[in-house]
Amino acid sequence: MSDMGGTVDTSRRRFLTIAATSAVGASVAGAMATVFVESLEPTAAEAAAASTTVNLAPIEPGMQLTVPWQKKPVIIVNRTPEMLASLLEAEKKNLLKDPNCTVPQQPPYCKNMYRARKPEWLVMIRICNHLCCIPHYRPKKAPRRRR
Repeated sequence: MSDMGGTVDTSRRRFLTIAATSAVGASVAGAMATVFVESLEPTAAEAAAASTTVNLAPIEPGMQLTVPWQKKPVIIVNRTPEMLASLLEAEKKNLLKDPNCTVPQQPPYCKNMYRARKPEWLVMIRICNHLCCIPHYRPKKAPRRRR
């Protein structure tokens, strides 16, 4: 707008330009932030891999089964009465560092000498806590008998 002297008042024009630019910038920043936050959420495949269901019926006492959970191997062992007795013997001989699970590493329901809800079932993740490698169980082969 111009007044009688012929000069243009640009303060209102600047205010409207700054206000419009700020509003558009804020809406774009909000939309980008929403997309960014949504990209951090797990996908449906990751959510499905967060839980694993295993049929324990075919695992006989003394057997172990390895199943994947979140791309990590988990070992499930059906312990025999002899295995459970060996834990009791190790506790009597004071061979276990933390026999009653007083160090807070396990969930509350596993704070016992068996580290399990049910003593006969042992479920553990097979990842080394030192270098995060996957140790393999390779028992020594029995010597061959000569005939």
